[in-house]
Amino acid sequence: MKPILLQNVQTLRAVAALLVVLVHMTLKNVGIEEIFGSGNESWLLPLKSIGTFGVDLFFVISGFIMLVTNWEAFGSRHAGLKFLVRRVIRIYPPYWFAFIPVFIVLEFARDRYMVSHTSGQTGLIESFFLLPNPHQFVLAVGWTLVWEMVFYVVFSGLLAFQQRFIPVLLFGWYVVEVVLNHTLNHATNYYFLFASTSLPIEFILGSVVGLLYVKGRLPPTWLLSLGAICLTTVAFSYRILWPDKGFPCDPVYFLGIPAALIVASAVSAEIRLGFVSPKWMSDLGNGSYAVYLWHISVLVGLRQIIAPMHLHGPIAHTLVLVVTVLTITTVGQLVYYLFEIPITTYLNRWSRSFFADRMLIKASSDLRIQSELRVD
Repeated sequence: MKPILLQNVQTLRAVAALLVVLVHMTLKNVGIEEIFGSGNESWLLPLKSIGTFGVDLFFVISGFIMLVTNWEAFGSRHAGLKFLVRRVIRIYPPYWFAFIPVFIVLEFARDRYMVSHTSGQTGLIESFFLLPNPHQFVLAVGWTLVWEMVFYVVFSGLLAFQQRFIPVLLFGWYVVEVVLNHTLNHATNYYFLFASTSLPIEFILGSVVGLLYVKGRLPPTWLLSLGAICLTTVAFSYRILWPDKGFPCDPVYFLGIPAALIVASAVSAEIRLGFVSPKWMSDLGNGSYAVYLWHISVLVGLRQIIAPMHLHGPIAHTLVLVVTVLTITTVGQLVYYLFEIPITTYLNRWSRSFFADRMLIKASSDLRIQSELRVD
């Protein structure tokens, strides 16, 4: 079957971004909720335990989208290199755009606006290039983008193979991750510990959902939805009831499998039942990367404006929460349309021209060599 752009998946990206925003609204010295007190006065406190699920959902969605949108490229010439160039263009310019103002604040007004960075070392080079970082990231969400880049590098290697090998390769990748996790998880060296992290399994889960989709082998919608509801309810209930207790198993399975089932059920509902989320929700998903990159900066800025007002009461509390979410969403959409689309469009056009020129030169060189061989 020919892959299509799925509106429900874009909506899930918006949901994932919103979950992360809500949990960060409860952060000390950052979030708006702290203005209205803590404990029972914090309405978003329960989300502090489950909001990070948005990251798990992002990783699964990323695996799904990468496999589906590149399905026809498997085994084609230079597919891996072209893929990496496109992903670098998509990830780095918007990231650096959000990174620069935070870096300026870090250097000149750290004590006032970045209390979380006043102690401990910040890895500037690692933060800028999204490399494994044993220290703090300048842009707090940078750690997740490091894992995105790891996934892209591995996935670019998979693109060198024909489609028929992908199930075996995904399983082999999973086995490698399990082995690394069980052999290096007690290492003292940061980079060994980094390699032992099982987060890439969430990308693999998303890729498996994508593989089932392009092969037309997704299980029935009712079964996927039932599994998603049950496992997500169990995971969320556990985190809310025992927020300080460790997971009963590896978080990748405890949260990654429900996330994969949510993505699979959303896809199945769209292609089989015609159940499609409203377009305005999927449009919000288009700007989810910008929301993810900018939301903490916007929260810190809003806090400087709202805190001196000394607001109190449920009405003011409600209005502040609504205004905060709307402001972050609006900033995300503005960055997406005014910066991300123009810069990525320009750079992608340039990269296509670059590759076309190089391939033309290579083709001309091959023809010349073949001609010389015939003459000889």
